[in-house]
Amino acid sequence: MHGLKYNKLIGDGDSSVTRRLHDIMPYGPRLRVIKIECRNHLLRNYETKLRTMTINNKYPTSIRNHLKSNMKRFGAAITKAIEYRSGLPGLTDYQKAVGLRQDINNSFRHIIGAHDRCEEYHCKKPRPINEKNLIEDTETSGIVSDISQIVSRLVANVDSLLMNVDNNVCEQFNSVINKHLAGKRINYSQRNSYNARGEAAVISCNSGGQFFRLMHKNIVNDISPGEIGKKFLTFSKKKKIPAKI
Repeated sequence: MHGLKYNKLIGDGDSSVTRRLHDIMPYGPRLRVIKIECRNHLLRNYETKLRTMTINNKYPTSIRNHLKSNMKRFGAAITKAIEYRSGLPGLTDYQKAVGLRQDINNSFRHIIGAHDRCEEYHCKKPRPINEKNLIEDTETSGIVSDISQIVSRLVANVDSLLMNVDNNVCEQFNSVINKHLAGKRINYSQRNSYNARGEAAVISCNSGGQFFRLMHKNIVNDISPGEIGKKFLTFSKKKKIPAKI
């Protein structure tokens, strides 16, 4: 409508959409749509593969237990590195990417107790006296090379990680659509039914839970719902508020 052109697309690992955009070239061959990997999906995939390694019996139990007890630190280390490198002033994108690659490759060594390659911002020294350095054990067991393969996907997407973006809004909207489609359990593909429910999902998502109020006021010439309707809306709103722990 406004002639806007979008040359970047935040994706979640599914290359079918990007492949389709490359095929049809909506803006012509001079303006290609660039895919940016979602940060959350990259980190989730990374942590999932690490968890799989903790149940693989070919690795020593002590190392697997150490990985399992420090699982949250792996994602946190990458997140901290992204925030630090992306916020450095006076550096080019290439310099930031080089630094982030080094941090990602070193994150595993840091967590298993090897701090000879750690940056000062990430590693507080001196380290605890009782901290064990498991680098020799991990190299002997072969787990280092296997983890390097897992880390390689993060390293390959450093440019996307530096942008530090995600597609959470799209995921939230998809969940709203699924709610209006009864969780995809019913066929709503006939008589424009899917489009109507998709439009209802847009209104619901944009109205912050005030879907019924807006629809009622639009139908009856801007008149607010009656007492029963307001009680229902208040009750629905209270259900969405999480209980305090």
